[in-house]
Amino acid sequence: GKYVDDIVSLNRNDKSIGFYGTGFGAILGMKDPYPTLDELICNDWTGVIRGAKSLRHYAYHDLYDCTSIYEGARYMFHTMERFEDILLFANRTTLYKTTEMECALYELNGEKVFVLVNFTQTPTITLDQLSGTWYHFRHNSTITGPTFQLKPIQVLVGTSQVRDADMPTYQEISALVEKLEYERTHNGNLLFGRSRDLSVI
Repeated sequence: GKYVDDIVSLNRNDKSIGFYGTGFGAILGMKDPYPTLDELICNDWTGVIRGAKSLRHYAYHDLYDCTSIYEGARYMFHTMERFEDILLFANRTTLYKTTEMECALYELNGEKVFVLVNFTQTPTITLDQLSGTWYHFRHNSTITGPTFQLKPIQVLVGTSQVRDADMPTYQEISALVEKLEYERTHNGNLLFGRSRDLSVI
């Protein structure tokens, strides 16, 4: 996020500032080298709420190897498409920013959108600017402010108008990732079968 801050502060309106989130599992020996769906979404929103207006993932072939990266990227690209006018033209105000949590409020032509990103703990936060009822983006529910209880690596997106019509919900995407990852990790060996013993001489 700080890298985006530094570029945004230059006030270069002739440039489209982007965010290049890393999803590359290059660290060998790690049990879980890839970001989860929640980690990818949280990471992407971190750049966006700092002022990024474009999004791309550095994933190399991992984009195709890892379901959470592939479906997470699709989830975020479709989300950004729905918020294109907001991200490009709305007035963005940072309501809260610490090393553990950030919140930005977007306002455009009477419409409001807020994004609340929690990085680490499970805090309760009260933001008086977010009182009232909001549509919970991609969750088929509503959010009532101004007090919010968040889980670690959670992103809360509230809109004053419905912006997710006909979009798959977060729960549907999460279930799809779990299903596809289970299938991938429980396939037989495509070359030899699961039970084939090999002797190397």
